[in-house]
Amino acid sequence: MEWIKQIGSYILALVLALLVGYWWGKQESGEATPTTMSLVRCSPQQLGFTCSMHPEVRLVEAGNCPLCQMPLVKEVVLPGQATDRIRLSPEAAALANIQTQVISSQAGAHSPGLELLGKIAVDHQRVYTQVASLPGRIEALYAQRPGQYIKKGQPIARIYSKELIAAVEAFRRPNTPESVKLSARNNLRDWQVPDSTFQRLIQARDYHQAVDIYASASGLVQELNAHVGQQAVNTIMGAPTTLYTLVDLSKVWLELQVYESQVEELRTGQRFSFTVDAFPGQTYEAQLLSLSPGLDESSRTLKAIAAVHNPQLKLRPGMLARARLPSTELNEGEQLLVPKRAVLWTGKRSVVFVVDPE
Repeated sequence: MEWIKQIGSYILALVLALLVGYWWGKQESGEATPTTMSLVRCSPQQLGFTCSMHPEVRLVEAGNCPLCQMPLVKEVVLPGQATDRIRLSPEAAALANIQTQVISSQAGAHSPGLELLGKIAVDHQRVYTQVASLPGRIEALYAQRPGQYIKKGQPIARIYSKELIAAVEAFRRPNTPESVKLSARNNLRDWQVPDSTFQRLIQARDYHQAVDIYASASGLVQELNAHVGQQAVNTIMGAPTTLYTLVDLSKVWLELQVYESQVEELRTGQRFSFTVDAFPGQTYEAQLLSLSPGLDESSRTLKAIAAVHNPQLKLRPGMLARARLPSTELNEGEQLLVPKRAVLWTGKRSVVFVVDPE
């Protein structure tokens, strides 16, 4: 039995030696043990060190997790605080070829907004038909070509009218009944014959003559609708004969083609500037009037119409235009401009990453 006690003593001494060696190795390596490291916990408002496997462990000093002995990592945000930060080591940033650029705010800087193409068009509310107010044969037309300007009140044609001569004779005869004279006066009013012209014919020795008719509106001749020698009609049974089609270009439309993805950037009443290829370097102002109710199925665009003042009549229908509409989402004051290549387009939103100096 004595030899069994000796063997037991040797085994106990060996176990103690192993334990002492393990403890001594820990001390030499500098690693803290659960019994020697500081276990001071962080306050809820203080950043400290935590374990990736046990986030409930939050200590003031670096070291190993007291539960699993994994190295603690420094916290970036407090627990429960939302974050959109990404931590990259210098090696990872170099591998991802991440480049940075210093930018600054600029007073009055803004996004270029929308750039749209379009053309000048006629305001359909400013197209007039100049009719022959007096029935008879057209002896002369004073406007000879399209594009000629006609001013309201100026003579535009000369007509020989038997109906007008009959009305003059009714007043020249001494015994004409008042009912006949009243009918003649009503006809003169409908024919828009000036009273001065009528009185001149009554007093003239030869009243069998053609008379001038005058323009009822101003504008450029868009189309010649009659010819010399034609019989002009203006009676109850027939529609008046059209002499000219006039268009007033003192105000015109700007028709723009807008893609469906750009519609939400437009607002009725919005003011913007545009240029035309015919006059490089000159800028014109416009105001958005309306958007067409539906899209063109072939081009997937809709038409936007804007009003343009054109007092000098320089803008003509068909001229190509390039419009720049400011973004409706910008605020006044300083704006921050970033390079286009820095923006990540995700479909629902646009993202830009900013380097945190800390």
